[in-house]
Order: sequence, then structure tokens, then C-alpha cells
Amino acid sequence: MAEITSLSSSVPTTPTQGRERKIVHEARFDWKSVNIRGIKFRYSQLDVPKNLRNPVIQLDHYYMGLPTFGPHKHAGLVAVSYILEDSEGSFMSDVSLSLGDILIRPGDIHWTFSNRGILHDEYPEAKSKVHGIQILLNLPEKDKCKAPRQLTVRREDIPVYENVKQGVRVRVVSGAFKHLESPKREEMAVDFTLLDCKVAAGCRFKLESKDLKSRESCWIYVLRGEGEAYDSLGKATRIVGLSSVGFSGTDGDMEIVASKDVDAGMHFLLGHAESIDEQAVWGGETCGFSGVYLKDVKAIEESRRFYNAGGFGKLAPLSERRPDHWSLQQ
Repeated sequence: MAEITSLSSSVPTTPTQGRERKIVHEARFDWKSVNIRGIKFRYSQLDVPKNLRNPVIQLDHYYMGLPTFGPHKHAGLVAVSYILEDSEGSFMSDVSLSLGDILIRPGDIHWTFSNRGILHDEYPEAKSKVHGIQILLNLPEKDKCKAPRQLTVRREDIPVYENVKQGVRVRVVSGAFKHLESPKREEMAVDFTLLDCKVAAGCRFKLESKDLKSRESCWIYVLRGEGEAYDSLGKATRIVGLSSVGFSGTDGDMEIVASKDVDAGMHFLLGHAESIDEQAVWGGETCGFSGVYLKDVKAIEESRRFYNAGGFGKLAPLSERRPDHWSLQQ
């Protein structure tokens, strides 16, 4: 998916290393619609300061029914597509450099490692209404010069932690949780944990410090439902659909309590990662070369020259790649 301008953090927050895990940021971001090539795109975003979500550059929660963005550039980042289980249909990921086209089904997660540069296009299969999450992750500098690659984990291979008595179900989409670990973890290049969590109405989900690997920050993005989030000091904040909460501190447990007044319970994403403390900037914001996330202006200009020389490969418009599919969408 192409770059959408990220939310700017209202107040920078310094992680409280070695301290109790506290709620340090909370925000709500309603659905927003933008017109892209004449198509209305509906999305919401994770809204926590950069240093609480590092190496997440951007997280978009969206619905998409038509091909929207068209082929676009990426370099220096990973585009992660997680199609939620309730999605009505599948998603296609097409890339240049003969890496192949991938069908991403509901419940699947797909990683496109753009590395030194690639052309990318993602779109719903015909007659689908895709409900998904797009995450852009920064890459370590050492990986930004490597050849692009792709990686897919199918829904049936994603481990699930379930405690029926406590009303908790957790898909370990990426990374690890308790005794479970996502497949192909050693191939990810970024140590990033993404948990897809559902808590039944009136139930509690306790996350122990060891479940979060004692990392200095983590975040929650609520997809639907409402309830309360408690930090290790017992401070509570009300959370509802499309809200974000950031936690800072390495010690102590946290707890999510789903409201008993919402029959469907609560559905949220929880993320934490090993920070990548290396400088990187958006090419579009600094040099007018959008879709790339590299060290500095010099690196972006080098990427532009590589692109102009054909280094990103070629990817024709969808109407030429799949004219049968395109005609069904009109």
C-alpha cells in the first residue's frame, strides 16, 4: 500500500526505562476518507508517538473494495499486510523483479521486504471487501542494501493461545507470546511481535511483564468494543474502537478488561518490538521521492538514481497485468 501521511505525535514521550509500566499516551482517531485516483479509501491509524512504536513507521486499519493505489515505490522498509479474519474476500500483492504475485487470504500475514527497492501493488480480489491492517516497519540499515524478498504465513500456520475459561483468544501473528512463536520468525529481519487479541464481554486479559519481554514500550490499537486498560500501577484508561494506548516502562504487568455491556467483547491489536535506533527519513517529505524510508538525503538521492536506472524493476498497471480482473472491477 502506498504511503499515507502519518499522524504527528502531539507530545514527545521518553520511555521510562527500568520503571513501572505506565500508560503514557492515549488517543482516538475516527475513520477518515481520502480520494485516491477517484476512489474513496476509508482508514484509521495507530496514534502513538514514534518512540513508543519504533520500528513501526505507520499502521493503517482499512476497508478496501476496489483497486486503489496502483503500482508504487518502496525502499528501506517492510510492508506488512495482515488481512483480518472477518474480511470478505482476499487481497492480492503484486511486486516487480519477478518475485511473484501472492494471494493473501483472511487470517494470513504477508511481508514485502522492499530493501534496496521494489515496485508494489496491492488490491482486493474481484467482488471482495477487504478488512485489513497495513504496517510499515523500518529496516536495520544493514538490510536496506539487500535484494527485495517476500514472505507469507498462512492463517492455518499462525499459532493461537486460547483460554476458554478466561474468555481470551490470541493469534500470535508475528513474534512470540507465552510458549508460542510465529512461523518463520528467524526470517523476519525485524524482531516485531503482533498479537491479535479477543476478550469476551466482562472478561480480563492479563499480560505479564515476561510476555512483553520486558521491553520499554508497547501499544494497543482497538479494532472494536470497549473496556479499560490498566497499567502496572493500577491506573485505568477507557478504551473504545479506533483508540490507541501507549505504555512505557520495563517492569510490571498490564491488564485489559472488556466491558460487560458489549456482547461481542473487545478486539484489539497489541504490538511491541526491539527498537531500531538508526536515523531514517521519508523520501517524499525531504526530496519528493515518495515511498522510500532511508538514512538521509544522500541515500534517498542514490535510491532515486537506482530507480531511474531500472533497479526497482517494472510493474505495469493492473489493467494491463490482469485485464479480466480489471474489467470486473469497473
